[in-house]
Formats: sequence, structure tokens, C-alpha cells
Amino acid sequence: MSSSNLKYDVAFSFCAQDEELASHLYNEISNKYSAFIYSKKQEELVGTDGEKTFNRVFSEEARTVIVLYQNKWGETSWTRIEETAIRNRAFEKGYEFVLFIPVSKNFTMPSWLPRTSIYFDYFRFGIEGLLSVLDSHIQRNGGAPKVESNLDKALKFQENLNYQSKLKKYLNSEVAVSEAFKFFRDLKIEIEYQLSEIDEGLDDFFFRVEGLEQKRHNNFFSITSYSSRLRFNWESYYGNVLSESSLQVDLVIIEKDMKSYDGNSLKVVKKEVYEYIFDRFDNFVWKDRSTEKLYTNKELSEMWIRELLDLAFKNKGQML
Repeated sequence: MSSSNLKYDVAFSFCAQDEELASHLYNEISNKYSAFIYSKKQEELVGTDGEKTFNRVFSEEARTVIVLYQNKWGETSWTRIEETAIRNRAFEKGYEFVLFIPVSKNFTMPSWLPRTSIYFDYFRFGIEGLLSVLDSHIQRNGGAPKVESNLDKALKFQENLNYQSKLKKYLNSEVAVSEAFKFFRDLKIEIEYQLSEIDEGLDDFFFRVEGLEQKRHNNFFSITSYSSRLRFNWESYYGNVLSESSLQVDLVIIEKDMKSYDGNSLKVVKKEVYEYIFDRFDNFVWKDRSTEKLYTNKELSEMWIRELLDLAFKNKGQML
């Protein structure tokens, strides 16, 4: 493949249900590298032969390819085209250009993928580890971070002003109040789904999910496991704006305390506060107030369930 054919430093291949994660990765690295994701490149795809365009991107125009893999990948219409392009390219040039990232707990890697090919353990190292690996993978294949010009800096500043104005208008609307609560409910659904996957793989472990409860303006649910409790509380005080609204998440240990009315007391181990916003690509996310990091429902669920598991395993071990 000639370097003159290269148009992108990285292209993402994924199934439709993983578009949220793909968009998040794209958002994080597109300021440093030229990246291709079909949902962000609609203007380039309009009026083209989709099959030829996708084949060209993954076979010759992308320096590296990232596959967000689950067992359905390669079976859908578009991922089947991308799989063919990747396999043909690998047959001629080797597999160094492609990185597979399983995004489901139960998966079987493609039989044609060499066992020596390394794939990234997303569930172990999380989004921050993945971004670091992507950066290294792109540079190892000859990509280099963009050098920001003064014009780029000015355009980014103007883009940020436009984004802040659009976000402020949205947050000061009844629509935002309604959609924020729906997003919070979706968070609970995502957590229950991830817990069900864990339950299927463990014989002697339990989780108890309680809520969603609405008391005045507070909406709350919790997950309890072996004297450990993870609590999610969405506080929204107004019906027409999201001013002063926040998602409060904390992890607590349930301790015996005969002086309390129910014989227990709660010791807070970790607590964070998040705001509901949309990012610069119109994806709804949670923003950590302390670090300003952005999380999708899936990412926030994975992070806090990991914290709960660490504490619950420790508590269970002490009970044995």
C-alpha cells in the first residue's frame, strides 16, 4: 500500500450497537489524528457507492484499523464488507495494521485471526487504557499527532464558544429536564444488564438492585452486594431547567451499629458528582465535576461496578 493512498490515520469498524463507544473514541483522538467513522463522515459518503467506499477505506486509505469486536461483527451488511477488506489487506501485508477490541464479555475471536495477533482487554483496562493503546498503535504504524496551527487554535476557540452557547440553551429547556431523566433511567438499565452478565458467570455471588424511587425531586436507585452498596441519586430541582441538577454516585460500606434505628450505619468510601450534558458531537454523557472527564452510560456503569466488585469481594473474603 502506497503512502500516497493514505487518507486517515485510523478507521473504526463496529456493529451498530457499539456506535456510542466508537463515537467517544473518535471524539477523543480526532483532535490529534485524522480518523474515519461512518457516522461522522456522512458528508463524504453521500452520493458514493457505499460498498466501494468502505472497502477502499479499510483496505488502503486507513493507516490503522480498530475493530470493536463482538460475535455479530462480520455478519452485518457493512461489517461484512469491512471484514473482507481487512482480511484481503492482511493476506497481502500482515496483521500489524489492525487491532481487535472485544466489547462483549462472551466472545469468540475470528478463526482466521492468527493467535499471535494481540487484542486489547477493554474490560480490564478501561477507556483510559484503551486511548493510550490506540495512540501507541497509530504511531507504531507511522502516524504522527497533528501540529496545531494558529488558525486551528482560533477555529477551535470559535467552535468551543458555539458549543457552549448551544449547550446552555439546551440545558435551560424543559426538553433537557425530560431527556436527562430518561438518560438516568437508561443508566439503571445498563447497570442491570452488566450485572446480569456477571451473575451468569458466577455461582456464589449476589446483587440486589433497588429503586428507581421518586421522592419529591430526588430519583434514586442502589445496588447492594456483601455489605457494600453503590448508590445513584439524580437530583433535579426545577421542571423547566437543569440548573443545579446533578447525578451523585457514592460507594458505601454497611457497618453494624446498634445505636442506629436499623442496626446499621453507612461509611462512604468514594463519592463523585456528575452533570448531564451533550458533548461536541451531540452525544449525551455525564461530566465529572471534579475532573471534567466525560462518560457514556456504559463507561460510567463499568467504572462503578468495578469499584463495587473490588469492595464486595474484599467484604466477602472477610466473611469466610
